[in-house]
Amino acid sequence: MLRITINETPTGQEWILQGKLAGPWVELLASKWEATREERGQRKCTVNLDEVSFVDQSGEATLRAMKKEGAELKACGIFTRHVLSCCGRGR
Repeated sequence: MLRITINETPTGQEWILQGKLAGPWVELLASKWEATREERGQRKCTVNLDEVSFVDQSGEATLRAMKKEGAELKACGIFTRHVLSCCGRGR
């Protein structure tokens, strides 16, 4: 299961992801990202991964695509920081 919370901030949006970014939940995130593209515009978007417990390869690819479109990915846990390092490599 994946929970996506989007908070509007004065300068942009903060996306908080909780749960597993795998299987059908990856498509949920990708479709939500696409659906809010126009609403986001050029505003800053931060994606908080602190409460993500698992990310599969398709989840990593989706995060890489989001990062490429300007999302700032944040994490404080060891696992999620590892995932972010994988997203930065573009594997």
